[in-house]
Amino acid sequence: MSWLRDTFPEPGNDSIKVERIRYACSYIFEIIGTDELSWGSVVLATLYRDMSEATKLNKAKIGG
Repeated sequence: MSWLRDTFPEPGNDSIKVERIRYACSYIFEIIGTDELSWGSVVLATLYRDMSEATKLNKAKIGG
């Protein structure tokens, strides 16, 4: 992952949009690649939120 950090350094205030997008993509890839997040917690939180939204009377389905 050090290659990512070296190739896509944190953009400065004068960076263009493409540089910020590339940095964001490499940062997300680094987070996923190093497994710093608990993806099970994210999935459960999303499921509970969608189930809560599905209890509303005008809702026909869960999720998107």
